[in-house]
Amino acid sequence: MKTASPALSSGFETEEEEANHTAWLNAKIETSLADSRPNIAHDTMMAKAYALLESKKKIVLPIEWKAHAADTKIKPSPFSF
Repeated sequence: MKTASPALSSGFETEEEEANHTAWLNAKIETSLADSRPNIAHDTMMAKAYALLESKKKIVLPIEWKAHAADTKIKPSPFSF
């Protein structure tokens, strides 16, 4: 019985793709470790993300969307324009 090569079982189609991804990831890690800015706590970052999402919910829809929403039971997405 054949066994899959490590490159194929890792989700990459070729060993070259895996090597390129690994090099890219290592560069991102090195850049992050070299960053001298202060770290931001996870809870603080999540609070900012939730606040941003809440602010996006308050987008006022154009009048034609409001009229359409009144005529149907389907609510238009606030993210559709």
